[in-house]
Amino acid sequence: MPVATESMQMVMGKVKEGRKGCDLEDAFYEEVEYAYDDMREPVIFAKPQGEVDFPSQEAHRKPSGRKVAKMMLLVILLFATFVGVVMLTTRLMLLSADAAASKERISRQDIAVTELKELVSHQDNEVAELREDAISLQEQLEYLGHKMDQLLPTFEENCLALHENAMPVAWTCYFGFNSRYLVTWSGARDECSSMNGSLATPSSEAQWRAVYSLSRGASAWVGFRQSPSDGDWVDLAGDNVTERVREKLLWDDPRQDCAYALKDDDWPKFVRDAPCETYFSLICEK
Repeated sequence: MPVATESMQMVMGKVKEGRKGCDLEDAFYEEVEYAYDDMREPVIFAKPQGEVDFPSQEAHRKPSGRKVAKMMLLVILLFATFVGVVMLTTRLMLLSADAAASKERISRQDIAVTELKELVSHQDNEVAELREDAISLQEQLEYLGHKMDQLLPTFEENCLALHENAMPVAWTCYFGFNSRYLVTWSGARDECSSMNGSLATPSSEAQWRAVYSLSRGASAWVGFRQSPSDGDWVDLAGDNVTERVREKLLWDDPRQDCAYALKDDDWPKFVRDAPCETYFSLICEK
């Protein structure tokens, strides 16, 4: 319990009198003086035998520098712990946000993968359908080829029956006229058209040989002429065939615009050019 003010004044009077008539120990007086000067309220405990124990001198002294340092260290540790908890919480929140973003990104990727799988599956189905169509077309081509092989002899027979100077080459029938039948290049073109054919425009080596054979030593018009705009060789449809014609052309005179065949010249250079108004025989194809 706290010591009353009167008791404190009495004790201090005893102290000022030099501690006369008091059996208290010196430590007690020092403690009381320290408590009084500090305006502290020391606690006095009484023993039943009449002896009084007083708190030790260290119990009422001001905190020492070591204690203050410990308290400051404790405060610093508590503050550091608080800061660490805040930083850890912030880090956990950031990690949680990153995890959520990663989860959303993975979800979008899963959706993209699913769509890609569906697209691949759809394309696989299309490829399978195309493969089936290709197989079907191949079967049809084989069938048509078989039928054409069956019809080819008939076509050749019909070609030979078409004209006395006819020569079948694959599915093209070439026929020529004798040297007494002479026309201009445009007249030859019209004559072949009247027979449901066209002036000969060979492309393969076999077709060129057929034209070479049908010329029979006489000049015969074929279906090539030079373009008046640039001098290139074109066929009846106007398509550029310069390279094809020049492989067989003996000479190329820019002043002479239409091509004719002459068997007297050596193979393969047996084609010449002449003015289109010249009268020659002709070779048609059908």
